[in-house]
Amino acid sequence: MTEHEQVTLEIHIARTTAQRAEQTIAAEGWEPEEGWRLLVACGLYVLEIERVLQDIREGRTGPEALADLLAKGLRMESRLASLRFRAFELQQALQNWNLSSGAVRTTWETLPAESCRREAEVAALRAELEQLRAELAGLVE
Repeated sequence: MTEHEQVTLEIHIARTTAQRAEQTIAAEGWEPEEGWRLLVACGLYVLEIERVLQDIREGRTGPEALADLLAKGLRMESRLASLRFRAFELQQALQNWNLSSGAVRTTWETLPAESCRREAEVAALRAELEQLRAELAGLVE
C-alpha cells in the first residue's frame, strides 16, 4: 500500500463515542468523511506525542524528538490549510463555471427565437423602407 492510497475501514465503537465524534465534526463544520479522517489522524498524532514523551521520560530520546514531532504536526496542519483553501478555490471556480455555462445555455436556447424575432423585425423595416422609397419616388416625379 502506498502512502496516499486509501482503504476502507469498518469499526464498531460505542454509540456515545460516535455521538461525541459527530458533534465535534458538526461543531468544526467538517464534512463527515473528512471529519472522521481528521479525528483518526489527530488521535494517532496524540498517541505519537505520548510515546515520545514516555521515551523522553525514560531517557531513550531527547527533547528534540518532541520538537521534530511538533514541527511535523505544524507542517501537516499547514498542508491541510493549503489543501482546504485550494478546495475552496476550486469550488468557487466550479460555481462560476456553472453560472456562466448556465448563462451560455440559456442564451443558446433563446437564440433561435431571438433570431426569428429579429428577422421579422428586419422584414418589417425592409417593407417600410420600400414603402418610403415608393412615396419618395412619387414625390420626385
